Amino acid sequence: MEYKSVALTDDIIIRDIYTIYYFEYTKDYTFRGEKHNFWEMLYVDKGEAIVTADDKDLLLRQGDIVFHKPNEWHNVRANNKVAPNFFIMTFSSKSKAMKLFENKVFTISDTQKSLLSKILDESTKIFENDLSKQYDHLKKRKSIPFGTQQLVKLYLTEFLISLVRKDESKTRLTLKHYTENNIFNTITDFMHNNISSKITFNDIIQYANLSASTIKKLFKDTVNMGAIDYFIKLKIDYAKKYIREGEYNMSQIASMLGYDNIHYFSKQFKIHTDMSPTEYAKTIKSKSSEIKEKKE
Repeated sequence: MEYKSVALTDDIIIRDIYTIYYFEYTKDYTFRGEKHNFWEMLYVDKGEAIVTADDKDLLLRQGDIVFHKPNEWHNVRANNKVAPNFFIMTFSSKSKAMKLFENKVFTISDTQKSLLSKILDESTKIFENDLSKQYDHLKKRKSIPFGTQQLVKLYLTEFLISLVRKDESKTRLTLKHYTENNIFNTITDFMHNNISSKITFNDIIQYANLSASTIKKLFKDTVNMGAIDYFIKLKIDYAKKYIREGEYNMSQIASMLGYDNIHYFSKQFKIHTDMSPTEYAKTIKSKSSEIKEKKE
């Protein structure tokens, strides 16, 4: 038997990466704007963003992502109400399929969000830069794990392909995937609604009416951590947001999040952020000051 090879075509090819950021901004953050000859995507991980693309203003909510085509002037600002978190990545691609992203805003799924997390995680293994701060250019580490650079390109390519497919097919989820997403969202909604309380794992079991093993597997598969660990992480995320908004002191924030003891609150905060709440507040204020100085 004579075998014949079949060439597989690439619809999207990523050439170079320019920047990768994950920013936690203050509620009054404003970026004055820029344009460049490569692609940029901005994902709103928390809060809202008011984005200007050429002459159009867009309101992006949590879970939305916008693409700026090469040489499109754009800026972004917070809504002066909620401190936002943004994931921003810039890259070059000459693929014709990239036209499908022009003037588009997408709302991404949990699976697509997981791909962005993987990109961010792998990027920290490649670059020396602090990806939460502005820099002039990316600098590679001297020692990079095998395949890491390729994985970033593959994850980004998979993410872009999934957006095109979702846009075309309106996302036809399997019943299993749909059910798991609904259960996870229901439980996390319960956590958000009780962020000022001290819920236990048994409380979650009773609320969801599911077995302990099912909930453990669901959280492990979805966010790679336990349910209570995730709840604590949510509390710390809320704490960081409240600190950035600057409307409450540390004792008030601790109380709002169900902590009877500010020292225990500070201890948990430091475990998750490697700094005390006060140190975090100073860092945020410092970043805000630096931004204002650059604008002036």
